[in-house]
Amino acid sequence: MSSAAAFESLVAQLPAGSAAAWRDPSESGVLRIFGVKDALPVFSLTKMFIAAAILRLMDAGALRVTDKIAKFLPGAPGHGSIKAVLNHTAGLGDYAHTPAYLRAVHEQPDQPWDLRQIASISSTGIPGSFAYSNTGYWLLGALLESLLAEPLHLVLEREVFTPLGMVSTRYPLPETSLSPTGYSTLWAGPAGAAFSTPSDVLRFQAILQSTTGVSGDYLSVAARELLFSCVAVDAQAPWRAPKYAMGIMVDPALRLWGHGGSGPGYQSAAFSSLATGVGASIICPSSGTLNPEAILIKHLGVQERLVVHLEPAHGRRWPLWDPASGREIDPHRLGLDPELIADLRSWAEGWESGHSDQHGWISKKSRLGFEAQRLVLLASLRERAGGYLLVL
Repeated sequence: MSSAAAFESLVAQLPAGSAAAWRDPSESGVLRIFGVKDALPVFSLTKMFIAAAILRLMDAGALRVTDKIAKFLPGAPGHGSIKAVLNHTAGLGDYAHTPAYLRAVHEQPDQPWDLRQIASISSTGIPGSFAYSNTGYWLLGALLESLLAEPLHLVLEREVFTPLGMVSTRYPLPETSLSPTGYSTLWAGPAGAAFSTPSDVLRFQAILQSTTGVSGDYLSVAARELLFSCVAVDAQAPWRAPKYAMGIMVDPALRLWGHGGSGPGYQSAAFSSLATGVGASIICPSSGTLNPEAILIKHLGVQERLVVHLEPAHGRRWPLWDPASGREIDPHRLGLDPELIADLRSWAEGWESGHSDQHGWISKKSRLGFEAQRLVLLASLRERAGGYLLVL
């Protein structure tokens, strides 16, 4: 049975009221759409949209991800950079499981709180260490509104939904925020209030993953590298080497990226393969032990180690490449830490300046230094990513 057929069989087992989509570049990127067509709550998939808007503004020169969030939001915690808030290492804490929040949602599901109330009950975290923070994404939403002087639904419409052709996706107003269960998704705010469809989410992922044509114009190369810049996280199976990047989960061992979401009444997940480009998304009513995130990870994840060749070449941006296809591999998409990526870039640049196709090495000293550094980089790659990379 093909992967697409297996997914279709899986979709048939979802509860009534579910929606799903499948995209395979080998089928000309045609979307297969299943189930209900209405936009449904996607909860934490909203974080991907917030991150895309932030990176768009970075490309436009309106901000730097190294800026402190307090630069744009007076009174916000002063220790967290925008990048740290995006990858949950700013130490901003959370509110989603506090008794006060859960009680208020239960008693008044259609009367959501604002940022001031959310911040007042949020716990505190430790800057520099990963701790999932919905509060942080509320602050990022407020930053977008403050910087552009317009409400978040208009910001996301202009920066994300319209340019990516996400015609069924919306960040709701109060009057359009109620789910079929009577819950206002604005309780989740910029951390999870959006409504979307599986097909829209896969369009979003396909464009963010691609670097060619119109897709390549949506974000700069620097922004795409940042998008996949990861920190390690703890997560249970079926995750293998889970990491969190800019509003997305990445598992370089499984060669997957995307996000899951859950809230009152609904669960969602959308993941795309970094190996094949195949993507799948599910939004479904909450039902027992059903977990769309785990389902898609098992369905799309690659289990064998990725073979990578370490060798620079003139005209290549990176010295890592696939020996089967000859294509270079962006190390940001392998979940490598920034220090190791910087070492790889420096090593490749040293080779470029010390070697030529016509004359070879400019000196024996340059060649010996290059070879010694290659051994160090090989050891680092095997130590930090040997569980999922086979480096030649």
